Formats: sequence, C-alpha cells, structure tokens
Amino acid sequence: MALPVARAAVTPAARLVAQGLGRRFGPRWAVRDISLSLAAGETLGVVGADGAGKTTLLQMFAAILDPSEGACTVLGGDSRRDSKRIAVGLGYMTQGFTLYDRLTVEENLRLAATLRGVSDADYGPRRAQLLAMAGLARFTGRLSGKLSGGMRKKLSLCTNLIHAPQLLILDE
Repeated sequence: MALPVARAAVTPAARLVAQGLGRRFGPRWAVRDISLSLAAGETLGVVGADGAGKTTLLQMFAAILDPSEGACTVLGGDSRRDSKRIAVGLGYMTQGFTLYDRLTVEENLRLAATLRGVSDADYGPRRAQLLAMAGLARFTGRLSGKLSGGMRKKLSLCTNLIHAPQLLILDE
C-alpha cells in the first residue's frame, strides 16, 4: 500500500524534492508516486500503519535506498548519484539504537563528531549546547548501555545533531 503524501510546489530553496518517488521490493510497491518539496525550516511528519512504507520513504529521503521510480533531490544532490555528499549534510536517526553500549555518553558524542569532521573549536560549544538541551550534561561519564531508553534516544539525537546538519530525518 502506498503512502499518501500531499503534493507541494517545488521551490528554489528546497532541501528535499521528491517527484513521482516509488520503491518496490520484488513485485510489491512499498511506496509509490510521492511528490513533495520541503524547504529549510519546514517540518514533515509521516504517519501510517506498520508496513505502510514510512521507513522506506525516509531511507529514500536519506539516500540510503535508491528509488525504483521517480527522483529525489536532497540538499541539491541526486539521491542515486550523490549519496555520499548528501550524507555529509544530513542527520538520520534510525528506529533502532545506533550507540555503542560500551562507550560513555561523552565517548559516543566525541566519536560522532570525529566521524562527521567536527573541529575541536566547534565541538566544545555544540557539545555543551546539545547536552544541556537533552538534559544529559551530568551523565557524560555513564556508559550508554546503562542509560534508560529515553536517555539513549536523547543521546542518539545529540550524535545526529553534533555536526549541525542541514536536514534532520527522524525515524520514530
């Protein structure tokens, strides 16, 4: 069953543009005929039943899955050809936990910053701001495997925001 999404006009400032986007697995369509435009500062929510194609759609937006039909432009790049360039400006928080349980809150955050090329000069202020926002400042020495589910989600969000992405995709 395809996800219904409202159609929007394509704007020059669009961060994400999908045109006739669809993805099938074998003979079954998970998502079909999605067209939309999302500009900087806009928010899009995708709601649907289990198996409706939400994660498939978000993974196409994140240039993780190639569409079977249509086109998707993310941060000015084609999702099929420019996935590495798109990934640099993107934060993508998956449904499952992507933290390292044996690393502390601080170590997980530092690792994410290092992998994303955040300079030492930028890391300190971003770290402080994100930890304060998430209420994790006093837990930096705690192993992430010892955090509650909610605290783990907050830390995961922080690791996805540490490089100040141009586009943030949250999958549940």
